[in-house]
Amino acid sequence: MMIHINELFKELQMASNADFLAIALMDHDIGKIKWMYAHNALNEKYKAMEISYGRGVAGRVMQVGTAWLCSSKKEWTQKPSEYPILMSEKIESFVAIPLETYRFPIGVLLIGYRKEVILPERKVFEPYVKQLDQWIREEVKG
Repeated sequence: MMIHINELFKELQMASNADFLAIALMDHDIGKIKWMYAHNALNEKYKAMEISYGRGVAGRVMQVGTAWLCSSKKEWTQKPSEYPILMSEKIESFVAIPLETYRFPIGVLLIGYRKEVILPERKVFEPYVKQLDQWIREEVKG
């Protein structure tokens, strides 16, 4: 399981030129969303983050069920403290994509950049999202 996700992260990082990748999943035991997997993290603060549905990057993406593409901090809709993963990882630009099992958002993939960038086209990350959706169905919720 872990080898597969790490390999997928490495490939996605190369394809997207991302600085940081992470996956948040709903933890039904506590009723919160947690950042479970990260690649190229500056620290391990993400492991302690618990996000409410509708809050933060992951909560918002899960609530609306659509990707959030943000090329600049100027586009953030809330104050910076509402986005702890972005602050702790010094993210300036990002793509946050819902991960689904059977058309129900169960997680979020965050592709982050530590500077403002022109975000990659969807065709760059879509194959990886499909693989992650499958991975969640098989490994995480299996």
